[in-house]
Amino acid sequence: GEPQTVLVQLGNGVQEQVMVDPERGPLVYDQFGDLKAMDMTDNGWHFNRIVCSDRAAYNKPWRSKGATEKKILLDIAARKNRKLAEWQEADGSARGGVRGGAPGGVPEFVQRLQATSWSAEEQNRFFEEMSTLPQEDLDEFGKSPVLVVFYSGGVSKQQGFELVRDFIQTARAKGLTNQVVLHHPDGYDLDGEGTEPWPRYIDRLIEEIDSEPSRSGRPLLLWGHSKGATPALSLATRLQDRVLKVYCVASGAPVPGEASPFQKMAEQFKQGTDLDLLRWFCSLNADRALHAMVEAVEKGELTVDSSPYLKGKLDLMKKQYVNAIFPDMERDCKVIPAPLMAVWPKLDASSPETSMRAWRRWTSGEFTLRSVAAGHMDCLRTAEHHDHVAVDMVRVVKESQSR
Repeated sequence: GEPQTVLVQLGNGVQEQVMVDPERGPLVYDQFGDLKAMDMTDNGWHFNRIVCSDRAAYNKPWRSKGATEKKILLDIAARKNRKLAEWQEADGSARGGVRGGAPGGVPEFVQRLQATSWSAEEQNRFFEEMSTLPQEDLDEFGKSPVLVVFYSGGVSKQQGFELVRDFIQTARAKGLTNQVVLHHPDGYDLDGEGTEPWPRYIDRLIEEIDSEPSRSGRPLLLWGHSKGATPALSLATRLQDRVLKVYCVASGAPVPGEASPFQKMAEQFKQGTDLDLLRWFCSLNADRALHAMVEAVEKGELTVDSSPYLKGKLDLMKKQYVNAIFPDMERDCKVIPAPLMAVWPKLDASSPETSMRAWRRWTSGEFTLRSVAAGHMDCLRTAEHHDHVAVDMVRVVKESQSR
C-alpha cells in the first residue's frame, strides 16, 4: 500500500502531519528534506526503554505493532519533523533541505543536522527531550469524531488524495482534524468480484479506521463522492449509531429492492468495448487531455496499448467498474438512522435532481439536499461545496458533543 497521512496532536494546539508507510511505519525527514523510515537499530535503546524490552520487535511490520508502540513512534516522528521545521523556519528556509553542493552554501539547519550526524547517542539525547507524551495529551487523545472520506472511482490512491485534498484541508481548517481517506476494494487487494467479497471489504474499512488510537471507536462523519457514496452508505449500515451523518456527493441514490447501480453498470460494460468504457469516463470529466486522447483513439490516430496513461486508466476502471466488487443491496445497504445530506452538482447530467432527492429513502433521520453550481468532478474544486459541507459537519459534531 501507499503511505498515508496521520495528524499527530503534540499538545498546546500544535499539530504535525506524519506520513506512515503501511510496512515501515512513520517516515521522518533527514537533513536533505527527504522522507525516510526511522532507523530503529541506531535508536533502539530509546525506543525499547520507552516502549518495550524486545529490540528485535521493531523488525515487525507497522501493522503488527501494538497501539502503544504506534502512539509513541508517531509522536517521536512528529516531534522530530516539527523540530526540523522550526530550525528551518528560524533559518528562513522551506522544508526540504539544500544539498551540500547547492548554490548559496548550506543552510544553518542542515549544518546543525550534519554536525550531529544523527548518531545513536545524539538521537537518544534529542528524543529524550522531545518524545514525552504529556498526560493531558493522553487524556484527550482521540476524543474528536473522525471524518471518513471516500473519493470517486476511476482514479489511483494518489489521484484520489489529490481529488479530495482541498475539501479535507477546508474541513481541517474548521477544526475537523481527525481524518482518514479510505479506498475502493482494489485499493486493499481484495480478490474476487460480485457481491460475495463486499462484507470483507467493509471489515477492512473498519479495521483501517480503528487501526489508529485517535480513531478507534470514535463517532464518524462519512463523506463519499460519486462511487464513494456506496461504501459510505454500506459502512453506515454496518456501524449504525456510531455514524453521526452521511454525505453523498454527485451520486444518484440506489433504488430500494433493485441491484446496486454498480452491479448494473458492470453487467452493461461487459457487453461493451474498452472504448465504451473510456467514453463513459470522459463524460464525467472535464480533463481536456483525456478527451483529446480518447478522440484520437476514436479516429484511429492512437491505440490504447500505445498509451501507458490510457492503458493504466483502462486497467484500473476494469477493476473498479467491470470485474468489480459491489454490495448485495438486501444484505449490505439498509435504511440508516444517521441523517443524510445529498449534494447535487446541478451541471452533472449523471446525477439528476430526482436521483439525488431519492437519497431521502435511505435515512430514517433528517434529510437535506444541497445544490452546487458545478459538474461531476469540478464540484470538488468549489468553495461552495467545501465551506457548506464543512460548516454543516462542525454543527453536527457540536450538537453530538452537547448531548
